[in-house]
Amino acid sequence: MARDVLFTELLDMVRGEAMISTNASLNGNITPNLKIIVQRIQRQLWLNYDWKFMKGWSDKTVSAGQRYYDFPTDMDSNRIHQVHYRWNNQFLEICKGISPLDYNAFDSENATPQRADPVMRWDYRSTNNKQFEIHPIPATNGTASTGYVRFSGMKNLNPLVADSDRCTLDADLIALYAAAELLGPRSKDEADRKLRIANAMLTSLKGQYQASGQSVGTLGGRGSAGSRQTPRLGPPLVAVDRGT
Repeated sequence: MARDVLFTELLDMVRGEAMISTNASLNGNITPNLKIIVQRIQRQLWLNYDWKFMKGWSDKTVSAGQRYYDFPTDMDSNRIHQVHYRWNNQFLEICKGISPLDYNAFDSENATPQRADPVMRWDYRSTNNKQFEIHPIPATNGTASTGYVRFSGMKNLNPLVADSDRCTLDADLIALYAAAELLGPRSKDEADRKLRIANAMLTSLKGQYQASGQSVGTLGGRGSAGSRQTPRLGPPLVAVDRGT
């Protein structure tokens, strides 16, 4: 894949595919419009598919008595695949969703909330999904080796803003889709041709991942963070208290 291409070079690729002159006096300096189109197309491709090289994980260490946390800044909080909790030298898969029954078992709402280890559940807790809640509220501080939440899923897309920024996805693919859109008002046949090439390239890229056993497509498969399955917990709950 032709990734990591400078934003300025990517714009030139779009101009070439769309047969647009780089001379501002001839094209009325459409660069601002090109940037908007390229930015949107890369975001759209990133949202539509789970690209193998964009998958990863980030950890969040818990603090005793703390209920809410910010998501790791390098993860897309809306595309979390799995969540685990590191405890007693094990990664324990924890489920999304905290119900009233969970609060009955370990009361997070009390003036002196009940604390317990290990964490067993998590859920989104802000309108823009920038924060999450864990349950039960931890009784002990996490460290570098235990007591942290690991989010596995899709990494955030690096935005194309400055000329020195580099594209995350394939530059040829982005340029072809952008060119097809730009050519539409001038030549439907040429726009359709570019679109066919772009679609064929996308199919080829997806096929490479499928051949290597990597999924590219929809979310929510087996073991997804959206499922409310029984957590695979090893050790029993310990260090239960009512806080201070």
